[in-house]
Amino acid sequence: YIHNYTPKVQYDRLWDDVTRLCRGLITDGQGNIKARGFAKFKNLQEHTPEEILSWHGKPYTVTTKADGSMGLSFIDPNGKVAIATRGSFTSEQAQWATKFLWKHFPLFVATATLTSKDYTFIFEIIYPENKIVVDYGQREDLVLLAVINNATGEEINENPSLETVAKFYGFTVVPRFDGDWQA
Repeated sequence: YIHNYTPKVQYDRLWDDVTRLCRGLITDGQGNIKARGFAKFKNLQEHTPEEILSWHGKPYTVTTKADGSMGLSFIDPNGKVAIATRGSFTSEQAQWATKFLWKHFPLFVATATLTSKDYTFIFEIIYPENKIVVDYGQREDLVLLAVINNATGEEINENPSLETVAKFYGFTVVPRFDGDWQA
């Protein structure tokens, strides 16, 4: 099952701890988490001035915005790795990404049953027919955005780093910039 928030939740800002997690959350019939997307986050303009001031001196990571569709790795009922989008196992983007993954990343496919049961690899799906805003020309890619621990929801950033994981499998990684917030 894919759990996804509705347009009403989004437009009426009905966010709570449950709806924030329903951004492509994949579970089996017993409710066991099989893959998770990013929790819904606020855009900068949605924060209060007090929230922004509370960030002073705290570490942050900024990533370049890749412009495509979010794809989530998961193990399908046949035991094979596949990609789902935020709301579908069978969308055009999910089908394209799964075929692209199988064709271009054989090491990941071969080891996915070991990693994707515990971790979700989150990608930006980029190909010419999936242009959202940015025109990438003929570029086709799965850009690795993050690796999420399925049990805890924590993003894996160290030991190994996202860049190390991407290099190991041959993925392009989204550029990241770390710093400390200075209001």
